[in-house]
Amino acid sequence: MKEEILIKAGKFLMGTYARSFLKMQIKKLEDLPLGAKLFAGNHPTTSDPFFLSLLTNQPVRILVTANVFEIPVFREYLLGCGHIPVTRGKGKGKEVIDRAVEYLDQGKNVGIFPEGSLSPETSHGYGVLPARSGVARIALQSGKPVIPVGIALEKHGIRSREYQFSDRDAVSRWVTKGAYEITVGSPIFFDGDPESEAEVAAAADLITTEIRKLASISESRLPQFRVKWNSMLSYREIFSTFGG
Repeated sequence: MKEEILIKAGKFLMGTYARSFLKMQIKKLEDLPLGAKLFAGNHPTTSDPFFLSLLTNQPVRILVTANVFEIPVFREYLLGCGHIPVTRGKGKGKEVIDRAVEYLDQGKNVGIFPEGSLSPETSHGYGVLPARSGVARIALQSGKPVIPVGIALEKHGIRSREYQFSDRDAVSRWVTKGAYEITVGSPIFFDGDPESEAEVAAAADLITTEIRKLASISESRLPQFRVKWNSMLSYREIFSTFGG
């Protein structure tokens, strides 16, 4: 009961924050399937896990790097919501995968950022790293559909902050303002052997491809890209006027 209350409260706060400070749009290519789902998105900012809860009316338990659980304010909230700490180290990956599969088998939604770290910064935005094997193993082991998610946002709204954790230093990126575009793709169903390296690699590659496509779609809706596209259209109109 406490877990459900915390999740609902967090979702309300994130929705309020998005409406108040961000120009957020969520576009779904089709309706989400019923039942448990594995949401898999790119990870340009540290804020992304909190906004993943806005994609569905049902709670979403997120795989979050264990370092974040060291931050006092977030620790109690994350644990209270049932989010899954991702601990680095030999044998830890299987524990995380098994817990995510257990949630899915119980009919609970799970969210994951397959890159395993923040997306790399580029000259105009953020790229998408290849998915690590965990997302594929969870999908193959659970048999639940993967919902790919592509995120894009305006860089001027990012505020970076450095944290010192027990095992490393890390830079976070928090979204404070500007456009934040999310595109939710069609479900992907996998049927294979989670112990097969070839099948795991193929599934991870497919998930990466879909996330990159959706991130590009989201990026095309950002203000600076809409202006660029409109300018291209106006040039075409000028050329057609003169028979070009």
